[in-house]
Amino acid sequence: GKTMAFRRLTLFLDELIGESSGVQGADGILGFYLNCRDIVEAFPYIPTRFAETKRRQVIHFFHLSWLQEIFRAFGQRKLQESMSYEWLYQWMEKTFQEKFRKPTLAGVDALTYVSNFISDEKEVCRSTPLGKVSRWPLDRIDLLDDFYLTASKNTPWMQGKPFFFFLDDYTIPLLSEQL
Repeated sequence: GKTMAFRRLTLFLDELIGESSGVQGADGILGFYLNCRDIVEAFPYIPTRFAETKRRQVIHFFHLSWLQEIFRAFGQRKLQESMSYEWLYQWMEKTFQEKFRKPTLAGVDALTYVSNFISDEKEVCRSTPLGKVSRWPLDRIDLLDDFYLTASKNTPWMQGKPFFFFLDDYTIPLLSEQL
């Protein structure tokens, strides 16, 4: 049903299958899918009162999850079309500041390196007690807008297509109002 429809409208599946979904208008977007369970399971004990520091941590994790999905789709696209993603290093250094360092070895695949960093960051965020850290690098609400602008300038195959984010909760009320 809904989950498969969301997944089928994603760049990842378009690239994996080798053709667009065929849904009218789907060729004009780049879709990405995230299951709410990824967030709920990372933070299963959200208190009723949601302090600002806790909110920032959840937003950071949320953005890490989306970036991981975007990079996974970009990686699938790269299998079809050889392209450099070196621009990601600059975006990551700007976003994460001293926490992220470009690899010193030549020939390291940027998407793989950045994806591994994002995966490690998700684990750090998930395992840090909620609210213990007050600032997180990806806690800005406009982070995905900023990433989109940078990606669209540096990734010619995007051709100005907007990102569509499909957030699936499986229609079960897994998400508390606070989350």
